Amino acid sequence: MKRMINLRRLEFAVTYNCSSQCIHCFIDEEKKNKYPGHIGKEGARIVKDVAELYELESVMTFGGESLLYPEDTCAIHQTAAELGIPIRQIITNGLWTKDSDRMREIAAMVVDSGVNELLISIDVFHASYVSINILTEVAQVFLDLGLEKIKWNPCWVKSYSDDNKYNLETKKLLENVKYLGLSMGKGNVISPDGAAVKNLTEFMPAKIIYPTGECSDQPYTYNLDNLKSICIEPNGDISICPSFIMGNALAEDIKELLLNYDPYQVREMRCVLEKGMKGLLELAEQAGIQLDSTGYYTICDMCKEIVNKLN
Repeated sequence: MKRMINLRRLEFAVTYNCSSQCIHCFIDEEKKNKYPGHIGKEGARIVKDVAELYELESVMTFGGESLLYPEDTCAIHQTAAELGIPIRQIITNGLWTKDSDRMREIAAMVVDSGVNELLISIDVFHASYVSINILTEVAQVFLDLGLEKIKWNPCWVKSYSDDNKYNLETKKLLENVKYLGLSMGKGNVISPDGAAVKNLTEFMPAKIIYPTGECSDQPYTYNLDNLKSICIEPNGDISICPSFIMGNALAEDIKELLLNYDPYQVREMRCVLEKGMKGLLELAEQAGIQLDSTGYYTICDMCKEIVNKLN
């Protein structure tokens, strides 16, 4: 059923361990507890296996902080470079070690591995843990090493144009690093996930009792019968979206999992594809599942709760 998968992007959440504990983080304690480790050197093998089936355009590593495990991260990108995958990206907060010499050593490893785009997190949230001096030192080291594509990667509250106190402080930080001449990436907008829900409640969208829409309406998500991206979790789980795992790339043959993928053979997936959220609600009602009476921020929130309770 390869026709249902047209992978163009392979992501690795190398680890959910992190050198900061930002109040806007999309990763919650449940996810950290579920995935306490790191991918290990098998990540490189996974890149090779997936690239045998699909013409990948990009490989990205993130976390947590993926460069807490530079050997894992660089092995992934070196393999991607050797296979000719054009875009090889890392998102980093810039704090992998407090030792300046070790920081430079890791930066050299990153460049030597073939990474060709570095996205450095910079915003008021990360600034509580990573000083502007550390960020500018890291950026300068990569500039000196000749990495051409380095971008600041801020996270905005509500939107870039919203003049809330968090965005104003983030914009000040960006002004302070302007002298380095780096461009600003698209960045992200905080999502109603993880720590942000608890710490930034006033900026969350209104909940809806029964949200509607399609999977592809959500950020970084595709319809279940037209997958263009997957994410490998720290333990090897192949994440399709917040609700569904295809299998485990460390315990199973990922090529077989991809080639045999058929969402119409999975009850909950089939309901989503054929009836949308209405189908899932019907399943929940048949199973006697009580839903959150306060509603949900997104269809993903509702879908994840129903799928978890059904299984």
